[in-house]
Amino acid sequence: MFSNTSTPETANVKPSCESLKLYQTNPTAVVEALSKAGLQVVEQIDTVSEAAMWKAGKVKSRTAQRMLRRHLRHHLGENVVGPEHDLMNLRKGYTDVHCDT
Repeated sequence: MFSNTSTPETANVKPSCESLKLYQTNPTAVVEALSKAGLQVVEQIDTVSEAAMWKAGKVKSRTAQRMLRRHLRHHLGENVVGPEHDLMNLRKGYTDVHCDT
């Protein structure tokens, strides 16, 4: 979710538990504050967009996808792509069930 820019002042910045809670309650304010501080916020790609990316790039093997996911995580941050099992479930036809209660 958070990644740092190449400035030396912000090179070792890690999000605290309080900042993650604040991000969950008011993400717009946190993104604006981090942008003003020179930090970049990277949002996680959703599963459908990730599947479309692999199809558009003609990446069919799971090994190639894993290697590319590893590079994406290294360069853009840990949470840039979701869990692999979500992508596998999407391929098998599973969908999320939401109900209004």
